[in-house]
Amino acid sequence: MIVNSFRNHAPCALALGIVLALVGCAGPPPRSAEHPLLTQASDAVVQCGKGARIRLVWSPYCTTCKPWLAEVDRLWRQNGKEGDVLGVVCDGEEHEVRKVVEQYRISFRQVMKDAEQCRTDYGLDRVPLLLVHDGCERLRYVSPEHLRRSDLERVVAFYLR
Repeated sequence: MIVNSFRNHAPCALALGIVLALVGCAGPPPRSAEHPLLTQASDAVVQCGKGARIRLVWSPYCTTCKPWLAEVDRLWRQNGKEGDVLGVVCDGEEHEVRKVVEQYRISFRQVMKDAEQCRTDYGLDRVPLLLVHDGCERLRYVSPEHLRRSDLERVVAFYLR
């Protein structure tokens, strides 16, 4: 009886194993938040052009931003610095940004923009904000207002693989 049951489900188990090997155990990222620049919310990564581009929009005055910076940097280094990760600093003085980057040992690039540029370029309504573009330059993911660390790990792992 058990042998017959195994034979009946073996193809499904094999298919599941292949899917997990290809996709990874983390599974798809959490759902994207609604955002005016979001072109296509999807759990699938479209392969074209270069890999994912991750933008972490932050401010040195934001206490919530600093752990996100450290976590994204850790995950980026853990993934062999694959993909393009950029910190976008909104409304910060250069010496304040440098202090945060040094304190948290952030190794990905940072660019500075004023608040108006951040609103125009990223539809910014809050920081921190994590944006992920696929290799086709489409915005695929926007972090919700309260992103848990486990969800941040899933997002970065999914798009940087």
